[in-house]
Amino acid sequence: MSRTVLLPAVLLALVSTPALARGDLVVPDVAVQVVDFEGGQPLGNVSVELLARSKKDDGFDTLASATTGADGWARFASRPYSDLDFMGVRVSWSDRDRPQRSLVGQIKAKKGDKTGDGKRLASAGKTKGYYVAYDRLEEGCDNLIRAQDAGSSLQIFVFKPDTYAKCEDTDVKYPDATAIGKRDINAGKLNLFKFDDDVRMGQEFWDSTGQEQPPLDDPMVQAYVAGLVERIARASDLPDLPYHTR
Repeated sequence: MSRTVLLPAVLLALVSTPALARGDLVVPDVAVQVVDFEGGQPLGNVSVELLARSKKDDGFDTLASATTGADGWARFASRPYSDLDFMGVRVSWSDRDRPQRSLVGQIKAKKGDKTGDGKRLASAGKTKGYYVAYDRLEEGCDNLIRAQDAGSSLQIFVFKPDTYAKCEDTDVKYPDATAIGKRDINAGKLNLFKFDDDVRMGQEFWDSTGQEQPPLDDPMVQAYVAGLVERIARASDLPDLPYHTR
């Protein structure tokens, strides 16, 4: 067989064997356990939503909803989802007379085991955690979400905090608040400004405030805000600087 006959045959074989598209991924069986952040105890009667989305979408689609049982688990059966790139869960709760709050866990979908019809179950990739504020996803809660593959299913663990202050972005270099005042926050960084330059620029900014709009002349508000600034300054990495409030 000549080369000119063989080449079209090879091209035909390549074209007629389509690669597995992202849309062929299937959401696996998902089990979500909600536990208390402090004590690690399973939490029942917590609302859980199973989510999914593609890279082309800004928001998640809700596939199913459930409530955790006494053991803290909520379970969802496997289902197809067109163009699956990310799986997710939303955990919502209300307690101590506070408004409803929620955490969202996003799991990157990777190729897992094959299904009976030749598609593939999605498996767990990189996990991100978000809290919801003003109907917008805010990053920084990676430490509250964990996902792992368990055979042909996916297990997701959500650690419910008392406050969003328990969120710690694992990409942040200094997540430990107890280390404030004991760390060199500029270590390894190039700083072209001397300390006196920082003070001078701060003074210039202070002098310029109030030129376009006069500051609020309310002694009670001034005292309240000044007190907050003083407390924050005392707990900062530079507690000895003179701080002023206007």
